[in-house]
Amino acid sequence: MKLTLLLTIFLLALPSFAGLPHVILSGDKGETLDGGTFDTAVLKEKIYMVVHIDPDAASLNEHVDEALEAANFQSKYYGSVAIINAKATWMPNGIIKIALKGQRKKHPDTIYVLDYSKTFVNEWNFKDDSSSYMVLNKKGIPIFRKDGKLSDQDVKTLIKTIRDNLK
Repeated sequence: MKLTLLLTIFLLALPSFAGLPHVILSGDKGETLDGGTFDTAVLKEKIYMVVHIDPDAASLNEHVDEALEAANFQSKYYGSVAIINAKATWMPNGIIKIALKGQRKKHPDTIYVLDYSKTFVNEWNFKDDSSSYMVLNKKGIPIFRKDGKLSDQDVKTLIKTIRDNLK
């Protein structure tokens, strides 16, 4: 009887653990563009678009970035995070930071994260040496994911997924 009760409690609690592994980047592992700690616990209460990218593959999905920009989602309900896989490129981190500061002028609400240790490749299984797009719902659970080059249909599905989950 006790085993059944414990099993039932565990199964009822399971959905709260159905998200992604909790990740904190600081120090040698990574940082935000401003040099602070990044904690994935902040990726809740809004729909978040998470882009994980190798700087050498930055142009692979420019059409996706243009579509997201054109969609003009309200920052009250939507957030974006750009995770740069700094370990996957030959570019020095200082050059990457300069480029990201230019991007931040264009997208000031985006959280920019530098991953120096491929933590997100290992913990969230993002594709290495490429780009990945993931949409998280308000509970931080993935509701869309695509690695590599996105097709036009993938982009439509991505935009629709975000729209359908706003508010």
